[in-house]
Amino acid sequence: MLPPVAGSALFLPAVGTRLWMSFYEQSDEPMFCEERKMVSSLTEAEVSDECLAAAEESEVAFKWQEASAYYTRALSRLTGSSLENLLRARLGYSLFQAAMQTQSPSEFGPGIRSAIEVCKKGRFDNTSTSPDGPSAFRCQAMVAYLESWLDANPKKRKQHLDSAWALTKQSLEACQKALQFENFVETYTRLGITAQKAFSLDWSISERRKMMREAISLGEEAIRYSRLNSSQSQLALSLVQVATHLLRLERVLGPEDKAEKKTCRGRAVKYWREARDLSEEIAHIESLRFDSPAGMEFEEGKDPSKSFTETAESQELTLKFARARGDNFLIASALDWLAQPTLFTTFETEDGAEAIRQCDKALSYAEEAQRCYAAMSFLSARGGLLWTGAPRAEYYTSMYLVEIDQEKRKDLLRRALDELPALLRLSEQSGYPEVLSDAHHVISKTFLYFSRM
Repeated sequence: MLPPVAGSALFLPAVGTRLWMSFYEQSDEPMFCEERKMVSSLTEAEVSDECLAAAEESEVAFKWQEASAYYTRALSRLTGSSLENLLRARLGYSLFQAAMQTQSPSEFGPGIRSAIEVCKKGRFDNTSTSPDGPSAFRCQAMVAYLESWLDANPKKRKQHLDSAWALTKQSLEACQKALQFENFVETYTRLGITAQKAFSLDWSISERRKMMREAISLGEEAIRYSRLNSSQSQLALSLVQVATHLLRLERVLGPEDKAEKKTCRGRAVKYWREARDLSEEIAHIESLRFDSPAGMEFEEGKDPSKSFTETAESQELTLKFARARGDNFLIASALDWLAQPTLFTTFETEDGAEAIRQCDKALSYAEEAQRCYAAMSFLSARGGLLWTGAPRAEYYTSMYLVEIDQEKRKDLLRRALDELPALLRLSEQSGYPEVLSDAHHVISKTFLYFSRM
């Protein structure tokens, strides 16, 4: 295997490395002998010290373009080796993360295409890596996932994501058969998100349940393997991701599944809290990446004393972590999720002027999120108050509720009505069931308010 990368799911401390090597030594598969020899040759060529160690430092500092350059150098020395596909998967991931740090579609698109090109060049013949090799499937899964970021059509995007999740499962199965437990965890923590994104676009409740149960089952394995090697960051990543899948499953279970819903919630909160104790930053960032922000999904509504103001404060911490990474998607997501509790705080105050200030503040978060998403031509999957795809209709109806001047209230509702066609069009364009449902809710309540004037 490749030398571990700190800050990624493959980082192994000394004790963990011996644990993993004990698994390798139990196998009679030729590939393990070849890979052990390759590790030795890597050291002799100083690829590990010069390139992979430098890539490690760049990843920890979220300098993904720099990390990509180091992986490219390492790949140039290892093309044709049994490690080529694994290096391509890592390089592709670095290029993907670098694209997330760009500022416009003209930069984002080429960045994603570069990552696709790298992964497509993976070796899928029998000369060094068999077609059913874990890293070969991982490269293919990366290609499908990356293509989903370039396709604006929700049906086609869903097809890419379904393919990515199927290939991710094949990669994970191959990892287990080959006893590549580190590779299993890294693959899960980097590509398990394909299940979540496919879920968001799926209109079938039964398919959503099936998808989440698969993701949870494989995630439990990732947690088990992570505990073996004692890497805190790796374990925290696995814990948070499984927690978010559990919450998503809870959401699509029916009233007849009351016991299972309770179990899902309990396990999710337990896992997330364990992850938070290991790394508060990872807990906040990963739950955000999976559309289950810490202050929103895991705690809101469960503690009667917790106010929306406190929830907003939790999201402000998440935004701080996201800005430190320079990841436009994470920054947009943090702003997106911050807009909702900020708008809710307008109903916690009896001060009309303060309520209006909070409405304005919530809109500013939503529109800044919209600008960040625009760099990747993305529409938010978050349903609920103040959808960032077209936030002004609900902003005006919220202002209507806190405004006391009757003429101003009429004007606010007229403005809200003007925004409804764009809201409906964009929500339909998004392909997300929850977003479209909430758009219809906003439209209906706008007409209801107007009928009362």
